[in-house]
Amino acid sequence: MTDVGASIQLIRETLRAQTALAGVAVEPVVLENVPGGISIRYVTGTDQETNGADRVISSLVFQVVLSVPNNNPLTEAIVAQGKAIDALQGAKGSNTDGTVYLIRRQQPIYYAQRDPNGQVWQYIGGQYEVLVRGG
Repeated sequence: MTDVGASIQLIRETLRAQTALAGVAVEPVVLENVPGGISIRYVTGTDQETNGADRVISSLVFQVVLSVPNNNPLTEAIVAQGKAIDALQGAKGSNTDGTVYLIRRQQPIYYAQRDPNGQVWQYIGGQYEVLVRGG
């Protein structure tokens, strides 16, 4: 699971560097993990078909959104925060958990949802694919 750790660490570092997101809690949520042993679209090398072999690259999908109460109008600051999340597009790097080869947005996200208490929240951000190799 170091591939997930490497991805989350780079996503958090990239978001922390965005001044529009200073003091705003934005957390990545893993939506999908392509398990080892099956083909993925972008592979640098091949999976090894031996006992205990590791996947060359994992393809993970994260949803990264900013949640805002619906009674707040979409101010310029909120729109700027939503756009700042897209700094993830093209991000790459290495950390102690592994190497992220590429982050790319699959689609933008904007929707509203009612919580169990009846409060309506707006979600602004995107769904991102991360190509990563755990350390």
